[in-house]
Amino acid sequence: MKVLLICIAGLLLLCSVNAISDQEIADKDACIKSLPNPCQDSDTACKTELNKVTTCFKAVGQYPTFKELADKVKSTCKSDNSQVQKQIDGVVSCLSSSIIVFYFLAAILAFIF
Repeated sequence: MKVLLICIAGLLLLCSVNAISDQEIADKDACIKSLPNPCQDSDTACKTELNKVTTCFKAVGQYPTFKELADKVKSTCKSDNSQVQKQIDGVVSCLSSSIIVFYFLAAILAFIF
């Protein structure tokens, strides 16, 4: 029984990693849009840095999975401005969230059964 559940969890993992649904894209988009603006209206240095990071996000390109995209953003787009870096970390967290939840769920199922 435990082996069967682990096999099913593994198959679900493979399916979830390779298939990106419209709902998943919408969820990631909503998560990213919910992040607060890191810059004050009068902080031009922060806004300039945020524009550089936005350009970096666009330059990263497309990847077949959110995990690959999150890894590329994390390794490529960095900022010396702590507020902007928090924004980058938030975007990476939004992109990685479903994968972490699935691993956690699979681990719980494996220990229960």
